[in-house]
Amino acid sequence: MSDPDTAGAASQSARDIVETLLERTTRSLMTGDFDLFADCIWLPYSVETFAGKRAVETREMLAELFDFSRRFYRMSGVTQIVRHCVQAEELRDALIVSTYETRLIQYGSFLPREPFTTFVEIACRDTIWRVQRGQYAIADSPAHNKVLLGQSATGT
Repeated sequence: MSDPDTAGAASQSARDIVETLLERTTRSLMTGDFDLFADCIWLPYSVETFAGKRAVETREMLAELFDFSRRFYRMSGVTQIVRHCVQAEELRDALIVSTYETRLIQYGSFLPREPFTTFVEIACRDTIWRVQRGQYAIADSPAHNKVLLGQSATGT
């Protein structure tokens, strides 16, 4: 399954590709559309936080990560996720590296947390761009780090 928004590398800049993937993954997390989320991630997907590292190797593992993330956002009162690309560069053919910033919003106000930065590698295979690695720099929420590493967590 592929979306025309992430197909055809020649017609899009690295920043356009990153912004498209950010929009699609954010929308999927807010609406509960796992298929849309899964369509943005290559397996195995490497996840790293300050608390450790994890390889998401199967669609079932990705679904668990998606479900834990959605539950964490609901429990934290997140009503909107705002992400923006800070930098995007095509390192070589079929590989983009990027950093983006995330802010979590609760009913129109920023949550009392710092925005966090994520470094991602985005690979193109058969003209489809998807995320293959994410390094999350979340310093103020051990619970959020646990969720990304596949552990159920409560609180912010």
